[in-house]
Amino acid sequence: MLSKILIRVGIVLLVLILAYVLRLIYLVQNTPAAAGFGTGTAITACPTSKPNCVSTLNTEEGFKAYPIAFSGDAASAVAKLKAAIQTEPNVEVVFENAQQIEVTFKTALFGFRDDARFAINPATNHIEFSSASRVGYSDLGVNRKRMERIRAAFSAGK
Repeated sequence: MLSKILIRVGIVLLVLILAYVLRLIYLVQNTPAAAGFGTGTAITACPTSKPNCVSTLNTEEGFKAYPIAFSGDAASAVAKLKAAIQTEPNVEVVFENAQQIEVTFKTALFGFRDDARFAINPATNHIEFSSASRVGYSDLGVNRKRMERIRAAFSAGK
């Protein structure tokens, strides 16, 4: 008798956990982008209240990233940057012009969305960027690792 009760309690708990995970996935799928995203707005520094962002405008440890250096003209850098961005899976370009690219990355498992902005600065031959998760407190370094992969692909000319 006790084992039947424990089995039923276990089943109820599994159903509740599944319902919670499905609700979380639904919320993540329908989380709007950051204000101004996809409109060519400027790169921003990360708010330091949550470690789920990296930006070349930050000076704080954990949030700071270094710009991507390039040689040559801005048009060539943009073309090379677009190719480097496309080496990442589940990427969608939401805005681009001659000096800016804005993209959304979607994680494979739960479909979490991260927004990234890139801006070409021809005066310094640098590409400034910021990348942040839309939801959650920590991203476990996902945005930083992705930006470093894009930097490596850019440097390799991919």
